[in-house]
Amino acid sequence: MFEKLDTDKSGYLEKHEVKKLLRHMRGNKLKAKTKEEEEPEVKYLLDKIFRLADLNRDGKISYDEFFVLFYMIPAEKIRQNFNF
Repeated sequence: MFEKLDTDKSGYLEKHEVKKLLRHMRGNKLKAKTKEEEEPEVKYLLDKIFRLADLNRDGKISYDEFFVLFYMIPAEKIRQNFNF
């Protein structure tokens, strides 16, 4: 899953990649109707994910940090919220 999300193959998930993922979440999870309405919610979720996952605060999520984050979240929650 990490490799699929790391679209630029840098070995890290950067904000633009996680933001793209958030925008592809199921429509009923993001309540906004337009891109302008969606942006504050996406920014909130993006900031929350990076506060939780970016343990060394370098502005990107390594494979190890990603693993820790998703180890804490039950698989069913991931399936409910993301199109994977």
